[in-house]
Amino acid sequence: MFISLGQIAAQAKIHEIALNVLCGLNNMSYHNKEGSLFVKHRAILTDFLIRLLAVNNVAITIETLGVLGNLTQYHDVVEKLAEDKHVIEIAATLLDSENSDLVYKACGVLINITKFKESMRNCHLK
Repeated sequence: MFISLGQIAAQAKIHEIALNVLCGLNNMSYHNKEGSLFVKHRAILTDFLIRLLAVNNVAITIETLGVLGNLTQYHDVVEKLAEDKHVIEIAATLLDSENSDLVYKACGVLINITKFKESMRNCHLK
């Protein structure tokens, strides 16, 4: 349900609704438990979050990276990000941001990804 609301909001450029959905997802992803619906549907959620990074809104990018940071504790999510490379490139680029929240969230995603060394071997950045 959250993902559907977020997709509708992002497509309609209703950033406030998308941001509220992301805040909810961020809380749910932080407090998730193995076997929860959130954990079971993390692949769908990851695809949704990757698409949200294209939205040109700093607050949405911060929250999106926060949820991705929470999800990168799962190897399959890291594999998906390593295959796509788009998120890793965005996170690496954001390390130069003047916005400390963006830097913090981007750094968190990148640090979590490095836990899975075999995934990093598959990820060759320019």
